[in-house]
Amino acid sequence: MTIESVDFQEYKPSPDTPGYDPNTAPDVKMAVVSNVWVKLMHFKNPGDYIPGHIHNFDHMSLLSKGSVEVLTEGEVTTFTAPTLIYIRKGSRHQITALTENTVLSCIHALRDDQKSENIIPEDMIPRGSNPTTVVRDFNLARLAQPF
Repeated sequence: MTIESVDFQEYKPSPDTPGYDPNTAPDVKMAVVSNVWVKLMHFKNPGDYIPGHIHNFDHMSLLSKGSVEVLTEGEVTTFTAPTLIYIRKGSRHQITALTENTVLSCIHALRDDQKSENIIPEDMIPRGSNPTTVVRDFNLARLAQPF
């Protein structure tokens, strides 16, 4: 398949989300390939954070650059890249950057009714690759867990 264009949306939670502040939220990009969802977050400044939220599944987060503080059920743990961070289902957690240009990715399989076609931003596809599916005008917010 020839890629003409992909309408990829950067995701920001709703301004009505409790604890969300656009001034301290990380920049976010998301993609789905082979039913694996990846959310890449770039925290530009120390103190940038993702408000406390809960998932209904276990998942891993890959801290590839910088340091973060994870507040989980009242307990604080500091992690420094490179490392993986386990997030337990049902556990309220908040992630705060401790360093400039911190990069963290949440990675998990889509479950049951969340099965999706590939959603690949054009700027993530190396020349010479030929993805099997390109989705246009897709609203990524429907796949994202609200903060």
